[in-house]
Amino acid sequence: MGPVGRLNPGATIGGYARNHGFRPHEIRELEKLVFQNRDFLVEKYYDYHRKNR
Repeated sequence: MGPVGRLNPGATIGGYARNHGFRPHEIRELEKLVFQNRDFLVEKYYDYHRKNR
């Protein structure tokens, strides 16, 4: 498990943020950026793992 720990799908963004030192709006902004750039991130993820087998 990484430094952030395992995400709980039932947890609220606000609760997760408070437990890890982030403000809820910071987590929402990050979430928005991830969704906006999902295709790019998935492509780079697979590129990385193809090259590092």
